[in-house]
Amino acid sequence: MLKRFKGLNKIDKALIIITVIIMVLLAGNMVISIKHISQFNSIRNSGNDRWFQVEDRIKAYEHKVDQLEEQIKNLK
Repeated sequence: MLKRFKGLNKIDKALIIITVIIMVLLAGNMVISIKHISQFNSIRNSGNDRWFQVEDRIKAYEHKVDQLEEQIKNLK
């Protein structure tokens, strides 16, 4: 392979080196993008879990209020 590389002129060598550098940068960019997407999904899921907890608390309070209203009706 080095024999083939030595037979090329300077412009061709420069183009090959630039192409390899660009491919390495694109691969690195893809890895970083995948990492950011996975982090975003984990943050989003934890936020969703928190909202489910809030929803459960609201439902529990609504149930308690309904029970109190029923007790008040029974006292009258």
